[in-house]
Amino acid sequence: MQQTVFVKGMVCQRCIRAITTELEKIDLRPEEVMLGELRFSSHSSHVDLTLLNARIQPLGFSILENKKEKIASMVKALIHHVYNGDFDFTEGFLFSVYLSKSMGKSYDAISQSFSAEEGTTIEKYLIAHRIEKAKEFLLYTEYTLTEIAFKLGYSSTAHISRQFKQTTGMTPSDFKMIHATRIKMNSTL
Repeated sequence: MQQTVFVKGMVCQRCIRAITTELEKIDLRPEEVMLGELRFSSHSSHVDLTLLNARIQPLGFSILENKKEKIASMVKALIHHVYNGDFDFTEGFLFSVYLSKSMGKSYDAISQSFSAEEGTTIEKYLIAHRIEKAKEFLLYTEYTLTEIAFKLGYSSTAHISRQFKQTTGMTPSDFKMIHATRIKMNSTL
């Protein structure tokens, strides 16, 4: 997949030469440099935008950020913060309200940007994250399902069990038992 970086302030051929020269100093070689755009091939490693921005700012240029990408990144960070097992859930906690307050935007606007950037909804991403965290707790801790449900903000063990089964195709106890069986089989080989 080709990576395109948009640059503010590029207005002439001299700008293209100045940026190209600066990029060569840090061994970044875009496939194409055009007015306002740097295109990196899929074979290039991921471009460090912080380093790139630090190098071109003294020349009077700056990277234009993809707002949808930034919003998606913030949503993911908040999901990981809230559903890490240590968050203090208040009674009636709603992630949508928390998200909206934390980001200072309407939930609908956040949701639209996230879905456009990630190709999935916040709810689906959130469920997948919570289930992965539940799997981690089931395999690497001695927490009961009730404790896991509490740590991940579920209203009940029935709720976490239902989502777990819908997502993985098995119950939490089946998941734990299958994993234990696999460990026993591998240790006897």
